Amino acid sequence: MGNKQSTFTEEQLEAFQDCTFFTRKEILRLHGRYRELAPHLVPLDYTNAPDVTLPAALIVNMPELKENPFRDRIVQTFSEDGQGNLSFNDFVDMFSALCETSPRELKTIYAFKIYGNAS
Repeated sequence: MGNKQSTFTEEQLEAFQDCTFFTRKEILRLHGRYRELAPHLVPLDYTNAPDVTLPAALIVNMPELKENPFRDRIVQTFSEDGQGNLSFNDFVDMFSALCETSPRELKTIYAFKIYGNAS
C-alpha cells in the first residue's frame, strides 16, 4: 500500500461527494474520462488542485454528447469561463446535473439554461 498514488485528497473526494450525486468510485471514473480526453494536459495527481481546463471541442466529441444537437449549449452552460472550456469541477458539475440520480428540479433548471438560450 505504501506506493499507491492518490488522485485526490480525502477532503477533495468528500467535497465532490457532498456537492454531487456521485460516489467516490464514480468521481474517480469521471476523472479517468476527463483525463482520457487530453492525457497530456490533465495530470493523474489532482491533490494540488491544478488549474486545468479542456477546450469545448474535446468535450462535445465525447460519446455521451456527440449525437446531442445541443451539445455546444450544454458544454457552454457548465463552462465557468463562459467560453465552453471545462475544468474538472465544471465537468463533474455537468455530469452530476444530468445524471440519472439528480433531482428533477435541478434538471429542469438546467434544461431552461440550455434550451432556453438555444438559437
